[in-house]
Amino acid sequence: MQEKNIYNMTEGILLIDKPLDWTSQDVVNKIRRFFHTKKVGHTGTLDPLATGVLVVLIGNSCKLCDYFQRGNKEYLATVTFGIKTPTLDLESQITEEENTEHLTESILKEVCHKFIGEQDQIPPMTSAIKIEGKPLYTLAHQGIEFELNPRKIIINNINIENTYYEKGHLIAKIRINCSHGTYIRSLSRDMGEACNTFATLTGLVRVKNHIFNLSDCISMEELQTATDPHQYLKGNKLLKNIFDYIDLNDKDTKTLSYGQYVPIKSEDKPLPYLAYHNDQLIAICRIKDNYLKPKKVFILP
Repeated sequence: MQEKNIYNMTEGILLIDKPLDWTSQDVVNKIRRFFHTKKVGHTGTLDPLATGVLVVLIGNSCKLCDYFQRGNKEYLATVTFGIKTPTLDLESQITEEENTEHLTESILKEVCHKFIGEQDQIPPMTSAIKIEGKPLYTLAHQGIEFELNPRKIIINNINIENTYYEKGHLIAKIRINCSHGTYIRSLSRDMGEACNTFATLTGLVRVKNHIFNLSDCISMEELQTATDPHQYLKGNKLLKNIFDYIDLNDKDTKTLSYGQYVPIKSEDKPLPYLAYHNDQLIAICRIKDNYLKPKKVFILP
């Protein structure tokens, strides 16, 4: 069959090493201008003071951003023990300080080990979580505070990579593999409290998001200076390594293009179950009662 309107001229995955002091939305806005399309989204916010893997989906695949965010992530955090700030990082001034030279790497390893597994975590007041439709950070800047409910997170692994002392403080480089929704700023605070002191996140690099590593990423400077930025786009078939999918024949592809269900012998599978034709993403579906049921179709009959 002849496929129509499967893609914009720009379609695929862009892996960016987010620059320091940029918001994740800054990156999205730049990429929209580079590729002349509004259909751009990222798969998980990084704070301005963080760098590292920002997965940007362009075209039809940006409809998967919400689902993509549910995957595990890995960070390399720099945590300074003995200082406290209102934002739990260096975006605000230090309000309390104490010497932590009594802490050792072995003590810290013992404390960190206790954080592995499922737990409740209270997010920072300065986060993007919305209360009554407004992000917490906008309310915090207005001096409005809420009692936040803890959220379930999972810390899969924590490794202390390096420790040293500076100006009377223990500073640790900590590698953390965790579930979606984990705030490393909050984890730093909680580790400090477990050591009977304060702790503040003073550096953060996201080194992995799903299957994508920092070494896979390009800088915004590379993108801006490229003769053809399209050369850095990765095909949507990479999403097959993350989500369940099915490759459809011509007949079933045409049925799906009308928004109709396709009979399929399979156990139920939730959204997003991806449908491909000739390695092109054509629909986001689910399987229910032995039918492939489209949620969003990207082709016309």
